[in-house]
Amino acid sequence: GILVQPLDFECTEAGDPAARPSMGVTCTKCQGCCAGCSGCRMCKNEPPEQVWLSNSQEEIARQLPKIGWYAAHSVTADTTWCRDPLVPAASAGHTMSVTGASDGQDPPGIAAEVEGLQAKVQALFAGYADSVPFLSAEQLPELMKPEGDWSGLAPYILARVKACNALGGPRMQVVPWKALEVLGHLPQYPDPEDSRFILDAERLLEEWVARQDEQGRVGGRIICFSFFSHRWERPSMDPTLAHPDDAEHKKAKALTTYGRLGTCSIFSPTWTFEYFFWIDYAGVNQWNPREKALAITMLSAWVSACVEIIMYNSSTADYEPRAWTRVERMLGFTYCISPSSSTWTTTTPTRPLTSTLRPRSTRAPSASTRAPAL
Repeated sequence: GILVQPLDFECTEAGDPAARPSMGVTCTKCQGCCAGCSGCRMCKNEPPEQVWLSNSQEEIARQLPKIGWYAAHSVTADTTWCRDPLVPAASAGHTMSVTGASDGQDPPGIAAEVEGLQAKVQALFAGYADSVPFLSAEQLPELMKPEGDWSGLAPYILARVKACNALGGPRMQVVPWKALEVLGHLPQYPDPEDSRFILDAERLLEEWVARQDEQGRVGGRIICFSFFSHRWERPSMDPTLAHPDDAEHKKAKALTTYGRLGTCSIFSPTWTFEYFFWIDYAGVNQWNPREKALAITMLSAWVSACVEIIMYNSSTADYEPRAWTRVERMLGFTYCISPSSSTWTTTTPTRPLTSTLRPRSTRAPSASTRAPAL
């Protein structure tokens, strides 16, 4: 499903009900309209601010099995779509309010809740201070071998995800590469249909641990959570206009290719990986100021549950000048499980990655010495 601005169309008197099953177009005011319409007979003089174009239920039912057993762990979008965050949630379904406008002020209590969550995140990292990393410099040579034991990685990530979720903020959510292949675009939370392709990280990992073989593989691959750091292609303070990808969905295509190849610059060709991505568009409710504020507070904790950070330097949205992406890179270097990272350009990836990086020291790398993967 996508959000589009209303087009300059008007309904015919009878409308075109036959077009609805395939197009899924519904007027947000009268709940029944023809394809491409910005307002029906009852409300065309006051058209809605946006028209919701959703995939048909039949299409969702056809596509969802393509992501396999992951579908059983999709999230439920329990937040009402609402342009004005102060409008109460609807009693049923997922609707979009087009009445009123937010004055940009946070509802009462958010600042205090954020402050309390910040203290919990700080305590979480204090507890990690003496923990033994899974991907240490000492372990890398052993894990590169065909007989390497990866069985502890999924439980290690799971423990971190559980610790994040126990803080009381938004739960961690990830997107499997297979979902991007099926959808062809980055899914948005809490879009009720896109949310079927966004997974609850904790429940996913619990089943992965139950399914993995003695070396940690499921379907011949090792699990990997990747934190996707990028600059939005179409930024806007209006969430109906903002979008992280371009019209050609180049980021979704790049992540799909990376996931399909399953390779890694350190461990391939010996090992291949099943990639799940933390993406802000799918992991943060951009429509709800409370959830968004709490999610920002949780960011460093979520990074610590990811194996690597992917830094996407788009040719049309330069990564470097933005302070926010620099902060994400710093968080990735400091807290990600792996002592390496990936830097992409618009043309990355186009071929399988093979091992070109070897540990040169038995000393665990510090945050200041972590270098991008070659």
